[in-house]
Amino acid sequence: MLATKASSETDDDGTVRGRNGTPAYIRTAAERSLRHLGTDVIDLYYLHRVDPKVPIEESVGAMAELVAEGKVRHIGLSEASESTIRRARGASARCRADRVLVVLARRAAQR
Repeated sequence: MLATKASSETDDDGTVRGRNGTPAYIRTAAERSLRHLGTDVIDLYYLHRVDPKVPIEESVGAMAELVAEGKVRHIGLSEASESTIRRARGASARCRADRVLVVLARRAAQR
């Protein structure tokens, strides 16, 4: 299984610019990962940290588009709250992603 993530915007030269969950960056990061890993598909692509400035529906919608295009098999979230996970599931269903949304959440933080 090949898994990779998006979250902190990183330039090709390695410069880290900070958290970015915009659809444009999610796509750019996935395309860069495909190129750097020398593969045509990512088994699991997940948003490592939710960007509070971007609605999760937009971030997950961009990831679901990558699934529809065959570039990603499964999508997921890490360190997301329960309410964010619910909204993300709704977004992935509306985008007709044909893969299950894999949720990687740190539950201890919610208790």
